[in-house]
Formats: sequence, C-alpha cells, structure tokens
Amino acid sequence: MKLNKLTTSIFAILMVALMFSVSSCTKNPTEPTGTGTYEEVFNFVSAGDNIEDISIQGASLERPMALENEVNAKLVEEGRLFGGREPQFTFRFIFKQLQLTEEQLPLVKEVMIAHRDCQKAARIAFHTAIAEIIAEANVQRQAIIQQVKDGTITREEARELFIALNKATKAKIEETGAIEELQAALKDCTETMIAAMHEILDDTQDAIFDKWVEMMKNRKTGGKGPGIGVRP
Repeated sequence: MKLNKLTTSIFAILMVALMFSVSSCTKNPTEPTGTGTYEEVFNFVSAGDNIEDISIQGASLERPMALENEVNAKLVEEGRLFGGREPQFTFRFIFKQLQLTEEQLPLVKEVMIAHRDCQKAARIAFHTAIAEIIAEANVQRQAIIQQVKDGTITREEARELFIALNKATKAKIEETGAIEELQAALKDCTETMIAAMHEILDDTQDAIFDKWVEMMKNRKTGGKGPGIGVRP
C-alpha cells in the first residue's frame, strides 16, 4: 500500500477544490451495505472533463436572452452542470470490481467528495460568467425595446439590432476564455482525483482502475462541444 503519501494527496485535491470555490490493512473486501459511508462511496458520479454545447435563446422583441442548458439542483450538487446527459464516470461498477477494503472505503470517500466539490466550483464559476454576460445583453435588449416604444426606431430596425446583439454576445462569451478556463479546471480536478486514488489502491487495483479510467475517458458523453450556439 502507499499510505505514506495519502495525506499529501488528499490535501492536494482539497486545495484544488478551494482554488475554484466556491491502504489496505485488511484483506477482506467489503460490499456496499445500502446505508452510510459505503453506499455513499459507491454512488458517486462525475462528469469528468465533459462540457456540453452551450445553447442560448437569442434576444428579441418577444423574448429575453436566456440560457437553454438544463440547470437544476441535482446537476449542480453533483458537479455535473454543463457535463452532458450522462456522467463520464459512474463509480459504482469499478469500486465493486476493485473490492475496496474497510480501510480504503472512507479514504476513497474523502477523495470523491473533494473531486465533486472541485468540479462543482469550476462549473458554477463558468455558469456565473455566462449568466453575467447574458444579463448585460438583456439590459441592452430593454434599451432597444424602449427605443421602439419611443418611436425612435422601427420594429424592423430593432430586429436588426437584436441580430447584432446576439452575435456580439456569442463573440463576447468566446473571447472571455471562460470555456478554456473551465476545460483546464476540470482536467485538474480529474487528474488530481486519479492521482489520489493511486495512493489508496494497491498495484493490482491500480491496473484495473487505470484501464477503466481510459475506457471511460474515451466514451463520448458530452456531445460535440464545447461550443456556443445562439439561436434567433
């Protein structure tokens, strides 16, 4: 076992989570009990490095600009916001296959919690950046609507202004580098989690885990993205 490095690795993964804020001593394998620590460990999922396409409803006279990607409490809590329809990593199968021991399970739980929090912080930061840009665009939308009400521009002229506003908003999102920052953050979260797992697992478990990770990374669950689409 490689327990002598475990404290350092756990500390490292926790520090990664904060930056973006927001082993075996027994030989008997332990199966999930259905309650408490074991079941929590087996239930962890992760979107990994996946980032789905960003879909935005463009501003118009009838509708404000709005983010169309699904945003709900479960996705946010699991750190899977903008992560695609399916998690990149569903750990239940691999953790059962590894036959994690009584001592390994709570250590793995610490790693998984830190990884989830790291992903959550990075994805929330990205959502915040996109939401702020959309809010600015909607302020401009209101100004255009007011001009129509005042009679200083026609509805047809307003439509042309909305087309320009939608294009400018897409360009602004791309120019911020927010997607690239999210990509880098998610990669750090994932690689730190994998490194921490290596400090807990024995050599046989390491080989099984690495093979599984490669297989999961090669699955395409995040769509064609990341890209940004603004539809009229």
